[in-house]
Amino acid sequence: MYLEGAAEKRDRVADFIHFCEGMAELAKAEGKRLQARQKHFEATAERVSAMVLRVLDYLGVKKLEGRTNTLKKRKCPPSVRIIDEAKVPAEYKHITVTLPLPQWQDLLAGSGEEFRKSIRHPQAGDFRGVGGNQAGAESRKDCRRSGPRY
Repeated sequence: MYLEGAAEKRDRVADFIHFCEGMAELAKAEGKRLQARQKHFEATAERVSAMVLRVLDYLGVKKLEGRTNTLKKRKCPPSVRIIDEAKVPAEYKHITVTLPLPQWQDLLAGSGEEFRKSIRHPQAGDFRGVGGNQAGAESRKDCRRSGPRY
């Protein structure tokens, strides 16, 4: 009797699992849609900002004031345009390596103590030398500057 009465409950549990899987698919599709929307608005903002810079240059003014906003050129942080990446010294380059944790632990175990001390443990929330940009190569389209060339 108990097993017969539990059949309906099993069906409800299975239905709930299917519902959750469907909701996960919808969320995934929504995430893709939102990413496309984000890219659209970022590109539009970039395009309009570039247009404002061209207008400022065309008019020969440094700023245009509205009632609540002022449009003006901003100084950007210095950047470097890299022509030949092979000429950039290795100490200015950063890489990201992804590997299974056991392999990482084996790598650290086989390393010298000085190397192990130079690396911060991932559970401490920080890796030294992981991430970041390459030799300051990032630059915004509206603030390119000439600088040393490698």
